[in-house]
Amino acid sequence: RVASGAKARHIESLAPEATRIIDDPYAQYFYFGASLVNLVGHGAGLWLFDMLMPGAHEMLIARTRCIDDLVMQEAHENGACQVVLLGAGYDMRGARLKLGEKKVKVFEVDQPAVQSRKREKVAAIPNLSNPVHFVPVDFASQRVDEELEKVADYDPKAKTLIILEGVSQYIPAEAMLTTLKAMDGVTGPGSCFFFSYVDERIQREPAQLGDAKTVQKIMSMAASVGEPWINFYAQSEIAGLLEASSKFRRVSD
Repeated sequence: RVASGAKARHIESLAPEATRIIDDPYAQYFYFGASLVNLVGHGAGLWLFDMLMPGAHEMLIARTRCIDDLVMQEAHENGACQVVLLGAGYDMRGARLKLGEKKVKVFEVDQPAVQSRKREKVAAIPNLSNPVHFVPVDFASQRVDEELEKVADYDPKAKTLIILEGVSQYIPAEAMLTTLKAMDGVTGPGSCFFFSYVDERIQREPAQLGDAKTVQKIMSMAASVGEPWINFYAQSEIAGLLEASSKFRRVSD
């Protein structure tokens, strides 16, 4: 899953500047086969990616750009001084958006094994300025809020942007509630929580979300690598989900 995102960002970064949606100079360091993509270029790379996961590139890149824009808005206009990336994976948002230069602290929270692999890959990137705080959390036995509070530079009273990107479909609904409640307790007034979710119609009316066979193929591929999608939401549920677990309120969806 994390490697697919890196590959999509790398392919998009090879597009002509006039049509490029996002630019990620670091993505190529995080997946096998990046040298081949560099050789064949954007067009062929996108074609190959689409053959394996039709429509996934567009979805991943649109989501990345949406979140990037939100980060810049919160940091520049709304005064957020911390960004917490829950399940950060192989994205390098802190470095890509130069958040350190903007005096915004970045905390990457992830499973210890994933984070260990990422740190090894990060160490191999030349001339990298990446002043992020890595916060390893075993989600099965540790609480995110408690582990964040152990980090000296983390301020639980500061205005914070929390991002949970591409994760909610993999975790039980109870875990989602727990995460919202936990982050509500360690963030200051005016904080913002972004999370992506999969529309529940994917189970009963997939044709409403696109080509039904393509939608089912993406779900089947996730299950085949041991990461089945198990949690879905209707748009009408989101406001109630937030109200039941935290002081966060829906702003847009």
